[in-house]
Amino acid sequence: MAKLACFVACALLVVVSAERISNSRDSSSSRDRDSGSGFGGSGGRDFGFDSDTRNTGSSGSRASSVQSGRGSSTGSRWGDDADADNDFSTPKITAWKGGVIPYEIASDISANNARALKNMFADISEKTCVRFVAKRSSDSNYVSIKSGNKCSAPLGMSTGSTGSGRQTSSFTSGSVSNVILGTSCFTTKRVGRRIMNLLGIPHETSRPDRDQFVEINERNLRTGYANNIKQVATSAYLPGVLDVPYDLQSITQYSDDDLAKDANTWAIRAKASRRGSGSSSTTQLGGDSFSNADFQKINKAYNCPSSGRSSSSRN
Repeated sequence: MAKLACFVACALLVVVSAERISNSRDSSSSRDRDSGSGFGGSGGRDFGFDSDTRNTGSSGSRASSVQSGRGSSTGSRWGDDADADNDFSTPKITAWKGGVIPYEIASDISANNARALKNMFADISEKTCVRFVAKRSSDSNYVSIKSGNKCSAPLGMSTGSTGSGRQTSSFTSGSVSNVILGTSCFTTKRVGRRIMNLLGIPHETSRPDRDQFVEINERNLRTGYANNIKQVATSAYLPGVLDVPYDLQSITQYSDDDLAKDANTWAIRAKASRRGSGSSSTTQLGGDSFSNADFQKINKAYNCPSSGRSSSSRN
């Protein structure tokens, strides 16, 4: 009888322990969703780019996450600095006329990545009034998306100016807006940042009010990233973009994974006053996909109706 009682007690203990583990996992999952720490930040989606499954950076220690996002220190230049942009200095950002962006995708972009790009375009068009359309021979301003040895895009529509004028020659070829995507660029986050820039939305880290929300340790910035954190003048922004509050979970918000050369110390972090009650200094910055505020900025920049949809069309 004593043995039977012991057996029953042990069985009950196993059941209770299993239930506690399950509840703990559910609670942890819920916290991840609420805090935006899971893939996609504020409910964003994975568009299926080739490198998405290799660069989520969502598990393990910060040091291992930072290191895994950089590749080998002895690897190729853009395997190690895949998200480095050129200087975004510009006196004024130019929006795409009528919110219509004609584009062509070069044949050196894989079929899967071309499909993922089109899925991203469709998602943006679903939530805003901008339209991505296949380039026609009559289009004088259009986007050319091609492979290369870096991740880069112009800030807004290229107008053909170079040098100290509108944009640098590495971004423009006449009136063509060149988006360059190297092998390591094909994640939702990295491509999404290029498309936001193409639409005329600077990185969140470049906002003039940035220093009210994050602090930057310039001694721990990776080589080539000083230009990426330069602040863009208020006068350069498209109307309405800065009316959207600073978004720590924006796809364009840099994180330590992007900036820190030494994974053992921080390069960028939310200011203490922005972390919220009980938050730590490791509060996650940046989303893996578009946040709601990212779409709001596009809608503001292109004066979209409140629904985000319109009948934008070619003239």
